[in-house]
Amino acid sequence: MNSEDIFSIIDSYSDDHILKQLVSFKDFPFPSSYLNFFVEAILNVNHIDPKAALDLLNHKIRSKSGDSYDFHNLLSSLCELSVMNTMLFKIDNPSTFKYEPQPLKGSQKNPEFTINISDYKYYIEVKTPNFENYRKKLREILKSEKSVTHYESRIFNLSEKQKSENMVSTDSKIKDFLVDANNKFLKSEDNTHFNVLFICWTDHTDQPATALKHPKHGLLTKNSWFNDEDGIIISFNNIDMIFITDLFQNHIVHMSCISEPTPSIISGVPYFDDTIKTRIIPDPFNLKNSRNVIVESQIDEK
Repeated sequence: MNSEDIFSIIDSYSDDHILKQLVSFKDFPFPSSYLNFFVEAILNVNHIDPKAALDLLNHKIRSKSGDSYDFHNLLSSLCELSVMNTMLFKIDNPSTFKYEPQPLKGSQKNPEFTINISDYKYYIEVKTPNFENYRKKLREILKSEKSVTHYESRIFNLSEKQKSENMVSTDSKIKDFLVDANNKFLKSEDNTHFNVLFICWTDHTDQPATALKHPKHGLLTKNSWFNDEDGIIISFNNIDMIFITDLFQNHIVHMSCISEPTPSIISGVPYFDDTIKTRIIPDPFNLKNSRNVIVESQIDEK
């Protein structure tokens, strides 16, 4: 696979696909740099696992939805590619990379990939929230001229009807991320492998951090609101580490710029402030250019 092959596949995407749209603006600085970084990331994966690179291009990043594409699936796939591309720079032996492995035999749910670094195996799962549905629901309520009521789902025990009629906190999905990731991982009994969850968010990374660690109700505290029918706190012992990153926002801002960077006071992405001076555009497919928060996954007993 080479860059021409990649652009040929992009050309087969739906006409409104954002990557295909960026190609039409490739003579401008930001679309050009974004596409170049994207191609480099795909080629990096292809060097290790050609089948994985093709699956990403032909299925996940294509994100086909009828005659169009699904924006949430696309963003999720781009975030997955970013994490994968970053981790591949750390790999010791390329043969240890496995795309969509099966740590749990017979399970239909797989982590994104596994990789060996310094004699340890890491299983990686990447999660991205669907803010499109949230914003669509908000627009519909506003159009109906009804008042907008916003609930923190971890505080209020809402019925399904109440959830459908009102706005639930965007970080309410964090619980679902933990449950799903925990079910994909197999706990290591001898600490030879580690299970890592990446949560790709906007620039408001305090939202998932608060949902996880707020001392009054955080999901990873002794006061967690998420209990079983007997009132016992549900833990996520298969998850060893959680990274919260603003990759979601990073990609959107990079794709939105044409000739000039958007100031951070508007975009929420601080890296472009230096770009205004240096004219060097940071790579959104490398985690070192995102803000990352590491969260201890075990329940706080304090």
